[in-house]
Amino acid sequence: MKQIICALLVAALCLPGLAESGAAAALLERAGIEADAGLLARVERFVEERTLSKRIIGLMDPALARRYVEHLASDIPIDYSELLDAEAKPLPGDFDISGLRRLAVQVPGGGSMASLLADFERGLIYYDANWPVMEDVCRAGTAAALTPEIAGRLADILKEAALQDWAADYPGDAAAGVALLALETDAGVTRFTVAGISDAPDIVPLTLQALLDAGAAL
Repeated sequence: MKQIICALLVAALCLPGLAESGAAAALLERAGIEADAGLLARVERFVEERTLSKRIIGLMDPALARRYVEHLASDIPIDYSELLDAEAKPLPGDFDISGLRRLAVQVPGGGSMASLLADFERGLIYYDANWPVMEDVCRAGTAAALTPEIAGRLADILKEAALQDWAADYPGDAAAGVALLALETDAGVTRFTVAGISDAPDIVPLTLQALLDAGAAL
């Protein structure tokens, strides 16, 4: 019995989110930011949710650590994965581009995943040519203010796309990757998915690429 208890303790200590109470302090030190009690509590929750150990934090780019802490300090989301995971709702019949809260696009290509995330409520936009920024915007290759000009460009692309005419899913060869467009409004999240080698009309891939191109031009 004693051996079993010891083994369980060793296993628990190997879980960085549970074993290392100093991980939050390590992240703050890596970021070069002093925290009050409120920020410290948010950083502690963050490192536990991400199971970040002091060793991992020690290998982290200080600029990335600072972005994490700055987002936490400003209460800016780091993870927008609900756009990918939330229950999908049909596009509202009275859908109005001006009521768009968030927009996410991802398109696979080879071993990469180009992606774009626009947060209209907070005036932020993120883009990366190689991986899905929705999982961690602090790692995005490009992060910028969502200016009225950029927001207008995205809105024009969506208006030209006539989303009301799109099917929610275009089946095909999922092994070739699945592209996605997600829109969040007050009614919830609407998603359009496009499997590789599908029979989607040309307007669908062209729209997704135009949105990504707007991100690449930031």
